Amino acid sequence: MVDRSMIHWLKGVFTELASQIGIKGVEIAEIFSLDAEYLKAFEPIYGLIFLFEWHAEDTEQSKIAADIKSIPEKIFFINQVVPDACATQALLSIALNSATIELDSSLVEFKQFCLELSPAMRGLALSGFQRLRVSHNSFARQTDISTLYYPVPQKRKYKKAVTKKPPQSVKGNLARVPVSISTDTSQKSSTGTTLKSRKAQQRKNMTSKTCDSNLEKSQTTCNDKSAQPKYHFIGYVPIDDAVWELDGLKRMPKKLGNIPKNGDSWISIAISIIQKRMNSYSVEFNLLALIEDRVQMYEKKKRLISTARECILKCEASEASPTSDFAVFLKEAELSVEDYAVLKSKLNVSTALEILDKSDRAIDCRIKEEAEKRQEYKDENIRRRFNYAPFIRKWFEIMIRNGSLASHIK
Repeated sequence: MVDRSMIHWLKGVFTELASQIGIKGVEIAEIFSLDAEYLKAFEPIYGLIFLFEWHAEDTEQSKIAADIKSIPEKIFFINQVVPDACATQALLSIALNSATIELDSSLVEFKQFCLELSPAMRGLALSGFQRLRVSHNSFARQTDISTLYYPVPQKRKYKKAVTKKPPQSVKGNLARVPVSISTDTSQKSSTGTTLKSRKAQQRKNMTSKTCDSNLEKSQTTCNDKSAQPKYHFIGYVPIDDAVWELDGLKRMPKKLGNIPKNGDSWISIAISIIQKRMNSYSVEFNLLALIEDRVQMYEKKKRLISTARECILKCEASEASPTSDFAVFLKEAELSVEDYAVLKSKLNVSTALEILDKSDRAIDCRIKEEAEKRQEYKDENIRRRFNYAPFIRKWFEIMIRNGSLASHIK
């Protein structure tokens, strides 16, 4: 059995996972291009999560430098001690090292508790964090739930096992049952105890066989050169004036460089490193960005427009015109380039109100699209976790019974 399930590296999964573990006001966007202009559409970007095919030398290279370097106090670094938990850990590596992301009280308490611990002990503490474990495993498929050491709590009705007591006449006969039915010669004279011990021994033998079978399978997989490749998540995050690579499988975080002071974003440094990894490894990789929740961002713009509308109405009541600073004030709103130019050159009340109304309607459409996208994420996650095997099996049985399977195959 395992502690964590494997989850899909989709933005809908990561967005819902971030919300469940207590990272507020964020969402996950999938990055399809490393172009600087393309990445500006996702700002503000709190961190990057890179998925790639893991190689053993990636971890071995950091062991030499582990003894001569120390982790800066401002970096909250956690070693990964739980298999298949790199997705959750990559999210936490960014969230726990960001000064702008709002965290749930449970995450704040966890960080405070682990401040004096070593990265390895933080990993052990993370493995015992019930909320994170349950949230992570909630994205497991139903077929995987039985293999988890900590199964996901679900609303199911369990029937209590009812043990039927044999009639009194049967009890008397059971005492004279030949000893050959039991292989344990040290059984007690009590028939109930004998039956219980036999059942317990059977369960023990079945468990032992299952564990041995799983061990043989795992050893075969590890020794098989044609086994499926392993994938790993690592985080890239700006901390103070530098960009850091946080990989839980390495003993130390890695400093990639200082943030440029010429106005360039920290993204440029991380992208250059990610580009090298893409060129070195296979084509199977994925890049995700932890960004501000679009709904939250659009709601801020709506409040900005509402404040601007109140300002314009006050100017209209006093028969004054908006100042030149008014257009600069609205620069962060959802204004097109043309509308912003008109608003900046023609600062009159009627034109300003018309542009604000147009921008307000555009933001409402964006919020509606985001709500539909979030609902689509939830629907996809439900379908992904659902086990369709019983339905498909029953469907084929009905078609075979009705004699319609051959026509469907044709």
